[in-house]
Amino acid sequence: MNPIEGALRHRKSQKKEIMAKQSGLIKIEGSIDDLSFYKTKRGNFIRKKGGVSRDRILKDPKFRRTRENGQEFVAMAASSTLLTRALRLLTRNISDGTARTRLMSVLAKIKNLDLTSDRGQRNVATGINHPSAKVLLKGFSFGEGTVFDKIVQQKYTVDPLTGEITINDLNPELHIEVPEGATHANFVGGWARVDFASGNHELQLTNSVLVPLTNANNNLLLTPAASPTQAGVNLHLLKVEFVQELNGKTYALSNSTYNAMVVVDVI
Repeated sequence: MNPIEGALRHRKSQKKEIMAKQSGLIKIEGSIDDLSFYKTKRGNFIRKKGGVSRDRILKDPKFRRTRENGQEFVAMAASSTLLTRALRLLTRNISDGTARTRLMSVLAKIKNLDLTSDRGQRNVATGINHPSAKVLLKGFSFGEGTVFDKIVQQKYTVDPLTGEITINDLNPELHIEVPEGATHANFVGGWARVDFASGNHELQLTNSVLVPLTNANNNLLLTPAASPTQAGVNLHLLKVEFVQELNGKTYALSNSTYNAMVVVDVI
């Protein structure tokens, strides 16, 4: 089924706009060309102002550009979902209501770097091979209004051959923005490999290092359990989460807005 046709399940019309309900596994939000994808308590909808019928959007040559943009938008949303799923083990306790929107913005730029596919068929899987594409993902930060490098203000490096991430001379009092109630910061890394063409993905986590939030220097070495074996784009990741230690046990903070993760490198 054409992705636009799948999205335009007609529900009701109003005087100045057509509204239809989205169907299918992938629900998208945002605007593209003259279509608006949005979510309400009643479900996911798509609308076009001006009273244009569903059949005209699907068949009229004047809406060819709309159909092409819609096809690329749906494919891009699928790539966003794939990447989100690939990193879920690391992001599941990171609060971020804006990550998907920001990620879609980055993937749109990567899709536009697909210089070989026909219009309507441009995709992230092809665009990511452009020399400029991986730079767009590098430095992307997951966190509710939080940029990783503002929380952890110390240099980190990654060895692309082993996936090892190193942070030397980390002094929490000097280099970490500490949330109220936290006694320790837990650092963990990851090496993900994502194939945007096939939809396959693999994530190998590193060891975790619990750092007391005191005035002392710490040298961290985070080593993946193994190298990913499947084909795809390599993403090296670094995460910090804050906990409170009580009677020898650690507990997650009720305020998780300081937890953050950064894409250290993309290869």
